[in-house]
This record gives sequence, C-alpha cells and structure tokens, in this order.
Amino acid sequence: MIACLGSQYAGWKLSHKADDGSFFALGSGPARALARREPLFEKLAYVDRAERATLVLESAVAPPAPVVERSRKIAEFRRRN
Repeated sequence: MIACLGSQYAGWKLSHKADDGSFFALGSGPARALARREPLFEKLAYVDRAERATLVLESAVAPPAPVVERSRKIAEFRRRN
C-alpha cells in the first residue's frame, strides 16, 4: 500500500502561471516520494532516499522550465535532508 500511495498515485500538484498561459499537471513516481509535498507523507510516516528519481507528469503538454527547475530543487533538497 505504501508503494502505491507514496509513489504511484499522482498526487503532487505542479502548476505555473505565465503571461502566455498556465500549466497544471499531477506528478507521480519516486521523485514525488522524495519531495514529500503532501500531508499524506506525514500520515504514512514515510521517507524515501535515493540518488536519482523519476517524476511522471500527467499532462498533455511538456512542462515549462520553471516547473522543471522547481520540482528538481524540491526533490534534491529532500534527498539531502
């Protein structure tokens, strides 16, 4: 159950607003477990550690650079702490 809720479930909300439009996606995968951005991870008392991770975005378009950079920094920070 932890594998499903902690990684496979698309629960990390990623968004970005810009003058030329907005972007929204739900993220799943091991990077989601590293980022721990949802209250669910505190309820599960689950912490993941890994040198590398994948994040899958449920979106019809590629994410803009600010979303990629922000999600990378969040997962990187959590990986080290």
